[in-house]
Amino acid sequence: MRPFKAVISGGHLTPAIALIENLEKRGFSLFYFGRKFAMEGSQSASFERNYARKYRLQFIEIDSGKFPRYFTWYYFLSLFKIFSGFCRCFLYLLKIRPDIIVSFGGFLSFPLSLAGKILGIPVVIHEQTRVFGLSNRTIGKIADKICLSYNPTLKVPSHLKTTVTGIPLRRSILTPVKYFVPGNKEKPLIYITGGSQGSQSINLFLLKVIPLFLKKYRIIHAVGQSQSESVFQKIKSFKNTLPLNIKEDYTIEKSVEPDKVGSILRQADLVISRSGANTVAELCFFRKKTILIPLPWSAESEQRENGLFLVKTGLAKILDQNKLTLSLLKEAIEEMMILPYEPKKSDVKLIFDPRAENLVSEIETYLIR
Repeated sequence: MRPFKAVISGGHLTPAIALIENLEKRGFSLFYFGRKFAMEGSQSASFERNYARKYRLQFIEIDSGKFPRYFTWYYFLSLFKIFSGFCRCFLYLLKIRPDIIVSFGGFLSFPLSLAGKILGIPVVIHEQTRVFGLSNRTIGKIADKICLSYNPTLKVPSHLKTTVTGIPLRRSILTPVKYFVPGNKEKPLIYITGGSQGSQSINLFLLKVIPLFLKKYRIIHAVGQSQSESVFQKIKSFKNTLPLNIKEDYTIEKSVEPDKVGSILRQADLVISRSGANTVAELCFFRKKTILIPLPWSAESEQRENGLFLVKTGLAKILDQNKLTLSLLKEAIEEMMILPYEPKKSDVKLIFDPRAENLVSEIETYLIR
């Protein structure tokens, strides 16, 4: 009997990796449909493309447009790119003939799921955020099953077929490799990250304040995969201007290897971060005190909603990026550093479940031959 074939796609790679790791153990033949570049107009390879190369995953490059939220000149170009992406997905699916499609949201998911539905391929979608996203609301009308991370998830139409499976976490998070952050171990460690893509706003703001914080803390700073080389070099040059006695306490990474993230989170005394769904899930898993700076223009205010979940557990404080100042950040760091954390009853067993097996079980119901 030939192995089952699964096509995986979506804007959130982290839970996709957890699923890929689990399906590989079960002998699946896997194909990842993803972007060539990290962002439109960028020449940096996308995170999913780099992952596929590293782990020898079969990668299919797909370009598509985003759903226009407003009528502008970009409207027709976007519709054309969606149609082009649909045609490309349709042809590849005809060639591959997968047994199932699993989508993790994002603009590429629509043309792929539509092509799959027309070809009679079961479509399972997974929503990572606390707010049901626009892409998934659209795809949800044709999907065979919708898997949710949170109970409740906001803005889910009642007629859709849903089940709560949680956010699957990567093996490297659950069982991380040993990695020790350099610097003076007597100083508390702050991990700063804007997520896998990074945040230019946070990065440039921090250049003004990091010398002050290095007097008391060690810092590891993940700049982000999609940040331009000029931004990364600017931060590296900035580090070279620091006095020798604090320079060793400032570690810069353009993109932290997935194998290292779990180890860094275990060591960190405090995390300063965006509040993407997968970041929040990992912070919850490690019970890390966190200062969250949600992306102000995230769709449906999903990052703020993700962050509010973490605040309710007693783990986090939210700062508004548009009102962020040195004094506010300094006050928040000092407050969180001395705050004793005692898990609330709601936090003993978190709302989400980190096991990929829950999602795999839903997938397997469509694979009975």
